[in-house]
Amino acid sequence: MNSEPNSLDPIQISQQASWWIGDQIYDGLIGLDAELNLSAAIARSWEVSEDGLSWTFHLRNDVRFCDDPCFVDGEGRSVTAEDVRYSFERVCTPGKTSGYWVFRGKVKGAEEFYNSRLESEGNTANPIDRVEGFSVVDDTTFTIKLSKPFPPFAYTLTTPFCYIVPREAVEKYGHDFFTHPVGTGPFKLDSWNSGAQILLVRNDNYYERDSNGKQLPYLDSALASFINDVSTEFSEFQKGNLDLLTTIDPTYAERVLKDNGKEPTEEFNQYTLHVLPGMSVEYYGITLDPSTSTVQEDNRLASNIYLRRAINYAIDRERIVHFVLKEQALPANNGPIPPGTPGYTGIKGFTHDPEKARLMLDSAGYPNGEGLEPISLQVSNNQRVGSVAEAVVEDLKKIGIPVAAKQVDHATHLKQADDGEVGFWRTSWLADYPHAENFMANFYGPYSKPAGPNRSRYKNRVVDSLYNAALQPGLTQEEWSKVYHKMEEIVLNDSPWILLYYSVIRNITQPWIKDFQPSPLQTFDLTRVQKTTTGTS
Repeated sequence: MNSEPNSLDPIQISQQASWWIGDQIYDGLIGLDAELNLSAAIARSWEVSEDGLSWTFHLRNDVRFCDDPCFVDGEGRSVTAEDVRYSFERVCTPGKTSGYWVFRGKVKGAEEFYNSRLESEGNTANPIDRVEGFSVVDDTTFTIKLSKPFPPFAYTLTTPFCYIVPREAVEKYGHDFFTHPVGTGPFKLDSWNSGAQILLVRNDNYYERDSNGKQLPYLDSALASFINDVSTEFSEFQKGNLDLLTTIDPTYAERVLKDNGKEPTEEFNQYTLHVLPGMSVEYYGITLDPSTSTVQEDNRLASNIYLRRAINYAIDRERIVHFVLKEQALPANNGPIPPGTPGYTGIKGFTHDPEKARLMLDSAGYPNGEGLEPISLQVSNNQRVGSVAEAVVEDLKKIGIPVAAKQVDHATHLKQADDGEVGFWRTSWLADYPHAENFMANFYGPYSKPAGPNRSRYKNRVVDSLYNAALQPGLTQEEWSKVYHKMEEIVLNDSPWILLYYSVIRNITQPWIKDFQPSPLQTFDLTRVQKTTTGTS
């Protein structure tokens, strides 16, 4: 892994490394199988009322938390519906939560609960005790009442924010719960050596069994190493010291992959290559809310739509994908919804057109870039990210847009982007769940940070209206996809994002690793993975 988790507290999971590890430690009510179909997890079954407002979940009675000192005698206890309510109300509690948006505006009483706690922090009111829409019927029955129908709601429950946690662990470890997770998944945390590695060991309380009745997981342990240097990581894999590479760095793509990008070269044909389209998009975001001091100092991008469009036309995405990423991505010449996502519209987006870029730059008030002072771009300190930024800066320079790119450590960079402290920044959006709505939620005004995923603080009343229209019950996929197409048209025109590329997932595993199945969400489940030998190559 090239980065370390920022947190293993479900309500704080906001980046891929945290999701990878969290997926092995926790379960939610509902899961996704390798084909991204909804599957039973802690809930063995569920029903939805005809009006789409009432959801009833029937919990398994054999799910237990892993053993941990937070429990009486250190033995993990059974999960009950009260744990579900506790976990979901944590998501709706101000402060550390990154996932409030999954329930905000959907679950009855979620906003009142959240707002009452915001007010109580200033000692102006008493907080509401419960989220009205969450109800415990009995130990194994939990109900959710929505304030309005939300057809993809079952998918939102598969996100990391909705993992189930025990109150005892949160209260015992307090702030340190983010490094001392307690869940019901196939593995549990054994140790976390910050900056080096995380060791997971088998959870002997895990409830799943294979078709022969054997308790899962098959592996006794899983070690995740954090190696920022790609040459070191690649070398360790070749020596047999790593079983899996979660990505193939472009530096080594030509050695590992044939020209079609789907098969290993002769040198690497002893390994297993896994290739599939990913549901993520890489982009440069623009903070459109001028309320922060940083943006006030330089709000040229926020206030000038023609300058944003000029940047979108100036970038040669095909060149970046071919020469920088070595075909390990697809140029983002469409909209924010990546190919392969349910609801993908195929809308035509920005393509490389220097002439149009210059016309837009002229309309922006900077003919041939005259009078345009350098624009600051902040990206994370990743080698691939830095190489892409260099290529973008070169493209923009050609038409007269000066950009100064600065690399900052990943955690600091994400926090500053979330907090609106930078005006022009790089990130990506990896689907929380397989639905076009999850991408378009990034442009819904009420979901502006910190209330939701809208980092750009983009607001457009027509877009907000279309977002809500797409969620009306009874629409077919073809119908709601057309609504998202209209949304994408407006968003592309407004250009709060500078789209770069869509992901293509390429994992490579050692020959002794069996039954490894990555998903288009760039996650993987180690429950059924087997290691047939510990030999090295």
